[in-house]
Amino acid sequence: MKNTEKILVITGPTASGKSDLAIKTAKLLDGEIISADSRLVYRDFNIGTAKPSAEELSAVPHYMIDIVHPEETFTAGIFKKRASEKIKEILSRGKVPIIAGGTGFYIKALLEGLDIPEVEPDIDFRNSMRKLAEEKGREYLHNMLRESDPETAKKLHKNDIFRIIRALEVQKIAGKAMSEAQ
Repeated sequence: MKNTEKILVITGPTASGKSDLAIKTAKLLDGEIISADSRLVYRDFNIGTAKPSAEELSAVPHYMIDIVHPEETFTAGIFKKRASEKIKEILSRGKVPIIAGGTGFYIKALLEGLDIPEVEPDIDFRNSMRKLAEEKGREYLHNMLRESDPETAKKLHKNDIFRIIRALEVQKIAGKAMSEAQ
């Protein structure tokens, strides 16, 4: 991105008015909205999310909403790649990209250039790790991670089972610790 090309980010907690502000701002600045919400990417996740209405979606172009099926895995790495492409497209049309959402890790990955390893999910491995956590406890998995990747383990709470399993999965597939892969 050139120094003259700007993007706007609207983020905050749930129900803080991000979507409404993003739509009003997009109309004012001739912008287009890229959702940074980890649940809005999934089709049919309409309950428990503040998915924009059909009217709101038609008022201003929106991206990264309803793009994958619920059974598919969508990671921060995938978000970074797709959102970066959308930003380039929006800028090429002379419009203002507006990132709006509350998934901080997605926004951080996009804006701070986190180098997130693109490792395909291993569903069998994930299931075996979940079963292990059920049998021996979540702390057991956290200890496994601490032994192999203390740097990543320090950043994750023992109850953050999803990220612990993902770190172990990346390690298994990439052959190096998540902290090294990043």
